[in-house]
Amino acid sequence: MPSRVLVRAPNWLGDAVMCGPFLKELLARGRPVDVLARPAVAGLFEGFPGLSEVLVLRPDESLRSAARRLAGRGYAAAYALPPSFSAAALHFLARIPQRVGHAPDFRSFLLTRAVRPDERFHYTRRYLQLLGDPGREPGPGDFYVPTADAADADAWIAARGFDARRTLILAP
Repeated sequence: MPSRVLVRAPNWLGDAVMCGPFLKELLARGRPVDVLARPAVAGLFEGFPGLSEVLVLRPDESLRSAARRLAGRGYAAAYALPPSFSAAALHFLARIPQRVGHAPDFRSFLLTRAVRPDERFHYTRRYLQLLGDPGREPGPGDFYVPTADAADADAWIAARGFDARRTLILAP
């Protein structure tokens, strides 16, 4: 059985959406992948094709408690997508052998591979940089859109008289 991988998802909705191409590429490498996310963004990953499990960080859970919960799950590698110290510390305390993340916030010593983020790139490409693939520009097909949400969006767009065959950009 291939070794399991844990991905600590970004904390904010927009950043969580932007990690879709990273997850898709990581899953294509054939290893079981779990995502650990805050409750506010965990639902975004439910139904993401190929993910083994979505784990939720409990708001009342300490860093040490969360690390103990992860330690027994047999992860061989972990990716810390949030640039925070605590995201890297969690994987370190859980004793996950390979820990990959971006280098800022004085956390490099907690990672087995600390990658300098290329500030020229958008977050989608910075996440891919953690997999050694910073040059590829993600396309619309690289992002996960739940089917029910896409159908709801199409209905919403049509109800307002927009042509769904044209490009439409909605900015919250």
